[in-house]
Amino acid sequence: FGAVLRSKGNRIAADKHLRPTLGQLELSELTAARVDEVLSLRAKELSPKSLNNFRGFVRTVFARAIQRQVWVGPNPADGVPRRKVPRRIPSYLKPDEVRALLPHVLPRWRSLFACAVFTGMRRGELVALRKSDVDLEAGTVTVARSWTAATTKGGHADVLPIHRELRSFLAEAIRLSPSELVFPRPDGSMHSENVDLPRLLRSALNRAGLVEG
Repeated sequence: FGAVLRSKGNRIAADKHLRPTLGQLELSELTAARVDEVLSLRAKELSPKSLNNFRGFVRTVFARAIQRQVWVGPNPADGVPRRKVPRRIPSYLKPDEVRALLPHVLPRWRSLFACAVFTGMRRGELVALRKSDVDLEAGTVTVARSWTAATTKGGHADVLPIHRELRSFLAEAIRLSPSELVFPRPDGSMHSENVDLPRLLRSALNRAGLVEG
């Protein structure tokens, strides 16, 4: 079912944390109790949010199996309680911090990160953005796809305004891009799901002196 499970990262994590125990079981033995037991064993090393993601992964796999009529019976993940995720106050870059950060992002990635900051687009939406989605004259960006999928993660399209400080970054990215994509690889192809944007961001934050500790 890999073709219908978009996130390669989720599949890799599931192979690491779920397969060693659940992978040894017959499908008929994969009950809600067994799934919950495995998640409980991982509670010391994984956050509640990660545990909920694994629950969702199992649920999606069985939902696809049920849909394709290769599994008859209830979805075992439905009987697994969701872990309570502590609510934390999110931390955002302030406008002056954004202006301090962008010069420290590597030139190749600067326009992409500017678009991320000023629109809130997800990683898959950024790498899938096409030149035809950007209307500099009207001042809008249409977010309609993610990675190679024809829809976004939320299953809908949105039209976002182009912030005045973002306009020059988008114009430059479009001018330099050798393909229909706004933020492609140097050869014009789409970035893979292995592209580590968080690491690039952390490095830029460190160079900009915006990291404490």
